[in-house]
Amino acid sequence: MEDTAALLGSSAIKQRLAGVTGLLEQLRRQDAAPEASATLIPHVLPCLRDHNSKIALGALEILQLLVSRVAESTLRSYFKLLWLSLVERLGDSKLPVREKAVDVVVEISVVLDVDTVLDKLKGCMGHKNWRTREQSLHAVWRCLERQDLFREKQDELLDDVLKLLEDSSKDVRDAAITALEKFYMSIGASLLSDLEYKNIRPSQVKTLTGRFERIPVRGNENRAVTPSYDDRSNQDNDDAPAQGDAAPEKLSSILSSYDLQVSSSSSSVARYLASVRSRTNNEAKAMADVSGDGDRSPSQASSTSSKVVQASTFGSGGGDISEKEIQKQLGVIFDKLHLDNNWDKRVGGLKMLQKLTKRCRSASNSGNVLPLLSQGLRPIRERLCQQVTDLRSSVSREACQAIETLANTLRDEFNAHAEIFLGYLLKATYVTIQVISTSADTTIRSMIESTSNGYARVIPKLIECAKSRNQVLRYNAVCYLTMTLQRWSTSFLSKHSDMFVPILPVILLDALGDVRATSRKCYWSFHHLFPDEADGVFARLDGTTQKNLKDDPSKFTAKTARQTEFSSMNDAAAPQAVDVARSALRTAVQPPISAPAASSSVTFSDEQPRVQRVLSSGELVSEKLPRRDGSNMKVKAAMCHYLRDLLPGAGEYLKHGANNSHMRSFLLKIALLMDTDVPVSVSSACSELVSIAAQLYGPEMEVALGLLPPSKRLVVSKVLKSKKIVLNFSNTQRPPLSSSAAPHSARSRDGEDDDNQDMEFPAPRQERSRKRPESPSVRSSSPARQNSQKRINTAAQVPSPVIVKNPKTDDRASRQGPVKRPDEMTSNATLSGHPVLSTTTFSSAAADADKHDVQLDELLLLLEKNNLSEAEIKHALYKTLHFIETGSSATWDRCFGRLLLLLLDAATDKDVHALKVLQKLVEAQPTRAQMFFELLLQRLIDAIGDQVDVARHLMERILHDLVSFASDHQQTLSTLVPLVPRVDPPALQVVLRLVKVCLQACERTSPQDAVFLRKPDIANSLMKVLTRRLDHASSSVRKNAVDCLVAFHFATKEDNSIVPKYLAAELDDTRRRLVEIFIDRAKVDRHPVGLST
Repeated sequence: MEDTAALLGSSAIKQRLAGVTGLLEQLRRQDAAPEASATLIPHVLPCLRDHNSKIALGALEILQLLVSRVAESTLRSYFKLLWLSLVERLGDSKLPVREKAVDVVVEISVVLDVDTVLDKLKGCMGHKNWRTREQSLHAVWRCLERQDLFREKQDELLDDVLKLLEDSSKDVRDAAITALEKFYMSIGASLLSDLEYKNIRPSQVKTLTGRFERIPVRGNENRAVTPSYDDRSNQDNDDAPAQGDAAPEKLSSILSSYDLQVSSSSSSVARYLASVRSRTNNEAKAMADVSGDGDRSPSQASSTSSKVVQASTFGSGGGDISEKEIQKQLGVIFDKLHLDNNWDKRVGGLKMLQKLTKRCRSASNSGNVLPLLSQGLRPIRERLCQQVTDLRSSVSREACQAIETLANTLRDEFNAHAEIFLGYLLKATYVTIQVISTSADTTIRSMIESTSNGYARVIPKLIECAKSRNQVLRYNAVCYLTMTLQRWSTSFLSKHSDMFVPILPVILLDALGDVRATSRKCYWSFHHLFPDEADGVFARLDGTTQKNLKDDPSKFTAKTARQTEFSSMNDAAAPQAVDVARSALRTAVQPPISAPAASSSVTFSDEQPRVQRVLSSGELVSEKLPRRDGSNMKVKAAMCHYLRDLLPGAGEYLKHGANNSHMRSFLLKIALLMDTDVPVSVSSACSELVSIAAQLYGPEMEVALGLLPPSKRLVVSKVLKSKKIVLNFSNTQRPPLSSSAAPHSARSRDGEDDDNQDMEFPAPRQERSRKRPESPSVRSSSPARQNSQKRINTAAQVPSPVIVKNPKTDDRASRQGPVKRPDEMTSNATLSGHPVLSTTTFSSAAADADKHDVQLDELLLLLEKNNLSEAEIKHALYKTLHFIETGSSATWDRCFGRLLLLLLDAATDKDVHALKVLQKLVEAQPTRAQMFFELLLQRLIDAIGDQVDVARHLMERILHDLVSFASDHQQTLSTLVPLVPRVDPPALQVVLRLVKVCLQACERTSPQDAVFLRKPDIANSLMKVLTRRLDHASSSVRKNAVDCLVAFHFATKEDNSIVPKYLAAELDDTRRRLVEIFIDRAKVDRHPVGLST
């Protein structure tokens, strides 16, 4: 056996495989003594890391046999090395190897302490390899199952298992569900009650509940499965009394064990279970009445009981209505709307739903119960839609009336159901039965009229129906689209304006005359709201259609129709909206009792003085902005209305903050909220809040808008465009950046720079903000990177005429100072006595500049559409190279940031062509690129790990140029050094090489510019970060860290003892000697002759 084990250390694969196979066979044939087994473990451990899967699998099988035979002390001595190898095998690409590794872990848990193994597995459940996370879950439940410890380890392991339900890998999520099933098999139904208090999404709870229902609980395998309520209702009447005594009682006891506290904040699953429980109790009572009364038939008893329920429910009008009562009645309605029931019973259920809706509307607590009613509609929504498609006109008409009542009562809360109901109603509009089609048409019109804020996903549904082959459906869809344009708010319609543009030419050229006539009315309603888009549609039409549009009378009545409809709707809805906002604020926005009343409480009374309400309004704006989490949308809408009143007094807060941080945070939170699927009441309130903020704090908003990410900036820009607000404050801005500004020179070039030399620059910051400054425009008068980003022009501007002497000149080649405007040159020439240049020269130059600006704007707009093919993008990027070489200073002042962001977005999406253009742009405009140093560094470092070699090289060259052109080396190092411990290879090597480049640049500067490196705090922090990388697993990282230390040694110049002293104090002899060897080699390379002599 020892001879066979010796083959495991051979360098030949065949010999190692033969050794593993032979040793495994010998262990299976005979039981080795513990001492002999212990001597085999050191030979087997190296084979666990073998690249050959057969050898690794055989080694795992050998270990599985050896673990059970060796002593505990022996296994514990090898446990650390063994576990490292097992973790690697748990993430192996071969499934048999992973499964066998799990078997070995289970065997180890039997020999050693199971708590030790479970602690190790908990760490593996957060491993970066998804296969390791998956097999760790399997190993956990198998260890628990082996020793029956599910109940004892539930509190310790359940949270970690639930966390992996949100894993990015489907296999890991399935493994987590499997582990929970094992917990359920051992623990039983009490596990569900524990899950109620965990942070689990309702969809996951539903999935787990469905899986648990199919699992026999340990000890209850022989217990009969409880039939569902629907199955019991369809059984024979002879068996009904017996089941009424046993089955509902059992189901009720199970549900009551969950201890569900149904409230406005509970999940929809809990409310549904509560409705099932109440419905089961009612059924049990009804069955008891039937069994006690022998004179009446079961059907009569059922009818009588339902009538009693209706009478008890709706007998008293007004007053409060509880959530429990709503759930109870919705459960009864759900049963009545079953398709197997008689049509009169279903009609009764629909009438019952209408009465319940009206009662909720007239209740004193309607602001609280209407959202509950909207949530409770989800289970019965499908059955209600089935009644709309019923061919019996009385059923379909009653269903339409029920939907109409719900829409008029719920209003904005109806948004969650509008799309589903609309789909069934549209199908009913072209049914040949006139009662059904008329009822459906009336209901859809009432739905549209029930809100002024619009319903999400309704307009796309109507546009889809406008393309239908059915003529009646096309006509009705166009009519409904026209109503939306006349009734709904502009802020909501602006989100769908792009969808109207392609459908309008289609319906204007429809084959049916009625559709064309209605579409012309729709066009002019659209033209009243969005004239620019409508004019673009008009230009693409043929002459006949254009003439018909001009002659249509809707051209003159569209504005009047919208004002009439919209004003009447607002008058009707305003009181209700105010009441809802006030009640929502008073019930849900008040701070908790534990909060300090003197500093954080907010009172929403009308009698409060204005000065008191505006007190600390800046902090209130930041604190009370709506967040993405939370479910009460009415509170969020009311919060926006309250913030609208606070904005006029919040100027001191919003106008201050480093880099416009307060205004940027304000806009970012608004954009985050509007970018999600929120009700239209919230989106319209946010739009109004943004428009008022733009009117009060336009310059601050303009600057902050440029600092937002592109997607969020687009959301706010759409709101501003819909409100017809143009941010343009060109008179308050700094002069444009000269194309001749040099990146490395700070000397004066004219009289104005002499004054700037006496200015005292602030000390560089030790730590930068990680937020990405993204701005489509750059304006600056200094080559150094500024702490505040410059302005953004959202309005179209005509560039100043500029004389272009040499199109190839960029901001590195020239050192002549700022380019002067023609009128300035003319006045200077006149004062100095020189003849004035001809105006023809200036007009020609201005025309060329305008032409270049227009072409570049068109190119940028083309790239911003983000819908081009790969060939079109490549062609557009090729054109961009031409503008990079020929663009004027004024053009780059206006378009540099915009082009940079577009190229950066494309470059981080693995577009090599965009990277090449970005590299040319940074090379041609290094000073302007310094304004985006942090943005470029962060985005490229984050994306460099997923790129191919060519793209990775281009990214590194771009960053190399940025660091090389930097003028403030201390600020650059303060940005690069914090990245070293945060990033992983290959980005880590790039960051270290950038640090080396910066240190080499410090060496080339004067000693006074590099004096900051000799400060003890800076030197110690830098060398501490670098020396820690000397222990990295990657040799490339270690080599780059040594190069950085060598560069730092020479950058300190006069004081060459800093590095040796630190190395002697902090490093061991081996690593210290390694760094000293490289420093000596660098000295030889720098002074070869002097050292050799």
